[in-house]
Amino acid sequence: MKNKKHIFVTCLLVIAIVCIGIMNIKYDRLSRYPYQDEESRKIIDEYLTDEEIEYIIEYSIAPNVFISFIDCEGFNIYHASEYKQLSNLLWQEKPENIVQMVEATRDYITVDQLYNLLNNYKYNEIIYYYEIQDSYNPNSILVENAKSIDAYLDDTYTVGIRVPTNLVTIDNEIVETTDEIELESSCAQALYQMCAAIQTDDNYMDTKCGGINIMRGYVSYDIQKAIYDEAQKNNPDISGILNYPGHDEHQLGLAIDISLSGLDPASFNKTEQYQWLINNSYKYGFVQTYNDQSFQDTQKSAKLYHFRYVGVTLATYMHDNNLTLKQAIASSEVSN
Repeated sequence: MKNKKHIFVTCLLVIAIVCIGIMNIKYDRLSRYPYQDEESRKIIDEYLTDEEIEYIIEYSIAPNVFISFIDCEGFNIYHASEYKQLSNLLWQEKPENIVQMVEATRDYITVDQLYNLLNNYKYNEIIYYYEIQDSYNPNSILVENAKSIDAYLDDTYTVGIRVPTNLVTIDNEIVETTDEIELESSCAQALYQMCAAIQTDDNYMDTKCGGINIMRGYVSYDIQKAIYDEAQKNNPDISGILNYPGHDEHQLGLAIDISLSGLDPASFNKTEQYQWLINNSYKYGFVQTYNDQSFQDTQKSAKLYHFRYVGVTLATYMHDNNLTLKQAIASSEVSN
């Protein structure tokens, strides 16, 4: 009798186990998921854990929010809305790149901030800044308008390792250069216009660009770094003279250092050409950004041979109101 009972109980257990197994086989983890696209449900079932499926069910997250990213390396279902947002802004970008961009930067900036920066920087330039940071000033701020002719740089504001996308080589037939020098294209065109104007002055008639010589234009981050590091070996306080790498206007491709051939740049302010530039350069969009007046803003010694292109409108505003670049930008922001 006991054996029959044991056999009966065993049979019941076997039947129960089989039934549970069958139920588990047929169990649909997505039974409460309101979206009935079968192809998407198969993909979701393949890639998401039980916990992640509970998340998309609880918040009714539609497949079109995340399904195109689900098989990308680094995908995180909890960040799906950010992928979708950036993808809508960068609709031509591949899903795997969208996931990579969001995951690499989300601890530092929002998707909107990332998008704004991508209008001015390449992705590798952004990620270099946020992951490696600025060894010269860890509290530096990456300027958002790096492509703008009124982008402002100082010891705090930087463009990191950014390289301008529209550099052109200065035409040596128009203006004498010390070497092969590059400038941002709008700055180069303004320089040519200024050269044409100075040549009409009776004192410089038929002299190429009034005899002035462009000693320096665009300078890359790497070259700035080499110059700064070498100078710092001999002068620990060099930051009062040189800009940190990534903080220099020359990296914008919008700055020129001017002198006369064979003349020490420090003596350029004693020449007639310098006086002509002081009286006229703003008409072509050029201003001085390192003089005695700007020291309060830059904390840098005067470089009277250094001229920065900011466009005719801003340069004229600075000239007419006797403002530094920082003051003019701040004043313009207040008025707007």
